[in-house]
Amino acid sequence: MKSMGVFMRAIALVLAFVSTAAFADTVLICRSYQKIEGWRAYNTNDYLRFTAYVVSDTELKKAEVDGAYGSDVRDIKADPKYKPASKRYANYNRFSDLEDAWNWFLPLLPKDLTSQKGDFRGYIQIFGEEGFSETVSLKCSLKEH
Repeated sequence: MKSMGVFMRAIALVLAFVSTAAFADTVLICRSYQKIEGWRAYNTNDYLRFTAYVVSDTELKKAEVDGAYGSDVRDIKADPKYKPASKRYANYNRFSDLEDAWNWFLPLLPKDLTSQKGDFRGYIQIFGEEGFSETVSLKCSLKEH
């Protein structure tokens, strides 16, 4: 009987690992609908790209802004205290910021991120040191890695 209990715990551990790994293998890929004027230590005219590994609706790993801008790469989580000023973002989570030397990037993604099928809309709010701010609309999708 004791060996059966050990066996059951081992199966539970493996299932927990597999379910966690399944989300980590899902990649979020977003791109702005059009080219934008950006900054990467020089002026750019490129698409803004945002990528990350999806762990859950509220957690992303190795998130990064690239293209028109370039950010650091880090793990980010949704802000549980986020209350959008605009109704447009009522069903979105705002994630912790990514940054470069001049700007901060705050991703806004659907609260039911892991349930999304096909293309969906996301946003990146950009805040610059000189008071610059812009919200860029993104076409996003989830891909199995």
